Amino acid sequence: MRWIVRLEDDYIHISAPLPKKHVRHVKKKRKMDREFKMAMELGGYEMQDLMLNLGSYVNILPKKTWELMGRPRLVWSPIQLRLANQYKIYPVGWVENVEVNIDGVKTKAYFEVIDIMDEKDHYPAFIGIDWAFYNKVVFNLKQRKISLETEELHVVAPLDPTEGDRFTELINDDV
Repeated sequence: MRWIVRLEDDYIHISAPLPKKHVRHVKKKRKMDREFKMAMELGGYEMQDLMLNLGSYVNILPKKTWELMGRPRLVWSPIQLRLANQYKIYPVGWVENVEVNIDGVKTKAYFEVIDIMDEKDHYPAFIGIDWAFYNKVVFNLKQRKISLETEELHVVAPLDPTEGDRFTELINDDV
């Protein structure tokens, strides 16, 4: 039997552990069964599964997708990225002012271009949370929808292209 030692308010409390029947177990967090993916046009290149990575501040474009886009001009990137598996990589460079088009709502983004060695889990691109904040994108995670608008258009789209149709509404009738 182990004793529990706690330090509270400069006092040491020593107590016996609780019997197992009194210990509440916390359930593990449920992992999402799907990722947030969207169909959109990126720099003139049509993509069906651009992934929204809300845990990342940067937008990432694999080198293979960059080549399919026609190899737009790269600028040297001074940053170092740490992937989810804690592996550090240095981007090949970054592409600036890439047009992101979702049903006529056009925004601009920059992308860090990375060279992925293992292509088995390939995504054409990752859009980060910075893009969402800058463009005032609204995510409804309960309904799994994304909403964004410009002065002319309002688009509501599912986070997964297989989950339904998009809704596009004209805001300004003068256009």
